[in-house]
Amino acid sequence: ATATQNVTVTAPDTQAPSITAPANVTVEATGVTTPVSLGSPVVTDNVDPNPAVSNDAPAAFPVGTTTVTWTATDASGNSATATQTVTVTDTTAPSITAPGDIGVESSNPVAVNLGTPTVSDLADPNPAVSNDAPALFPLGTTTVTWTALDASGNSATATQNVTVTAPDTQAPSITAPANVTVEATGVTTPVSLGSPVVTDN
Repeated sequence: ATATQNVTVTAPDTQAPSITAPANVTVEATGVTTPVSLGSPVVTDNVDPNPAVSNDAPAAFPVGTTTVTWTATDASGNSATATQTVTVTDTTAPSITAPGDIGVESSNPVAVNLGTPTVSDLADPNPAVSNDAPALFPLGTTTVTWTALDASGNSATATQNVTVTAPDTQAPSITAPANVTVEATGVTTPVSLGSPVVTDN
């Protein structure tokens, strides 16, 4: 009686997988870093039906363009790579609130402590802040424009008024209420005095 057995000898697998990265992605920033859905690459291999696939993408992407490298490795250790770009754009202007308006008295131009604006930005934790205030403020009202500029070039403005008036050297005018005469109601007597008339320039 006879039986047969097949013995197949193949050459070593030296052919790398084929990998095509997902399409490039462009998204708007949602914060300092932005989560991005990358998609899936197309991977084939002449021997291994399920090559291992990995990439070097961060958990979330900063503003700008990041290149993601995808790698496919088959069971024989052959590997191939493909790249995908992820672009995060920032078109949102910062938010800026100027300090409150200020009034000071001076007969000459005077330096004024303006205070600090409140500034925030979606993607830039530290937007640049500037203003067009003069070193010394003259008599009258000067409008100071504050500007916040983020790293992507988006800007926003807010204004603050600084009013310098001449020193007030004139006293107020006050007229006392009319004199009061009442009958005693005890050792001491409550009296309704009325209100003075007061004006000031």
